[in-house]
Amino acid sequence: MIPAMARPRPPYLHRETTRHGRSVWYVRVDRRKRIRLRGEYGSPEFQAAYNAAIAGEPAPTAAKFNTQTLGWLIELYRESRAWAKLSHATRCQREGILRAITETAGTASIARIDRAVVERGIDRRHGHPNAQRHFLQTMRGLFEWAVKAAHAEHDPTFGLKATRPATDGHHVWTEDECAAFEARWPRGTRERLAFDLLLFTGLRRGDAVRLGLPHVKNGIATIRTEKTGQVVTIPILPPLQASIDAGPVGELTYICGKRGRPMKKESFGNWFREACETAGVPGSAHGLRKCGATRAANNGATEAQLEAMFGWSRGSSEAAVYTRHADRARLAKQGAVMLLTERDKNIYSRTSPQGAGSKPENDMKTTPKNFDGGPGRTRTSNQAVMSR
Repeated sequence: MIPAMARPRPPYLHRETTRHGRSVWYVRVDRRKRIRLRGEYGSPEFQAAYNAAIAGEPAPTAAKFNTQTLGWLIELYRESRAWAKLSHATRCQREGILRAITETAGTASIARIDRAVVERGIDRRHGHPNAQRHFLQTMRGLFEWAVKAAHAEHDPTFGLKATRPATDGHHVWTEDECAAFEARWPRGTRERLAFDLLLFTGLRRGDAVRLGLPHVKNGIATIRTEKTGQVVTIPILPPLQASIDAGPVGELTYICGKRGRPMKKESFGNWFREACETAGVPGSAHGLRKCGATRAANNGATEAQLEAMFGWSRGSSEAAVYTRHADRARLAKQGAVMLLTERDKNIYSRTSPQGAGSKPENDMKTTPKNFDGGPGRTRTSNQAVMSR
């Protein structure tokens, strides 16, 4: 039951009744965005929220966990600079893990979280290498910050490693698969525009859906990547410009939905995968990024160039993977001829074997260097006869 309201009612306070018959209270000062007040009307919690709203300050929140508990530590971590410096995608990924940890072990003392506890958390995710790795990375980020902030005495994740999945990751598009997609989705379709943008910029899908005309000046696109925070500068190559000109594009972003609105990376990933299935190719958006890196490496791009193009950190292992594979392929082609015997190699020689119509090498005469064939060249007696 709602207590009797004060008379007169406090200023800027408004009440609304929901479709379920509950009363909710809002504060709206002048033209500010209205703020909903939590708590029962007349309670100290309600009064504190009202005072904060009038002052334009965030509403105070009641502490859910006692100090020096894991839940208390996680709440502080979410408000720290270390958390804010993480990319949006990383925060979303780790938020789900932290929420699960809070529900199951939020009341546990920080001092009780040791190496064995973390190892048990890893073991519970047995059979899911990616989940194990993400859990360990989340706990490591939490306790590395906690130790620096003097909230914890030690880092229980120190020295622990999670097994990486034995896989090459996303399927790398082949040139035949690229051709099949282009044949199914010609220029003038949203699918082809997305394909060319991913291939000819090398952007991750989260950055590709944000790229648009505001990022481009004099044919050069500049954008800060979502995952690493690196600024990449990308020329708009002619094939991509042709797709942009053919459209359809959005007002702020090149990639857009049916109504011309920007797309979220999650919905874009699902939509693009369906386009791949329609084209009969097993590709994905990230696999197309890897195809672009493979092309660039095979054409002689250096590690520094790949890092600049794809937004990888300086000295990262990603660029080295592509250049190493390209070098191995190139060296293999050059070294393949060494598998042949001396007799087999003669098959590829441009000089005709000795026999009818030829003379022994000792019988061949030469002319001085400055003959009419040019400096540094020689001609045989046969050539001399033909020139007479």
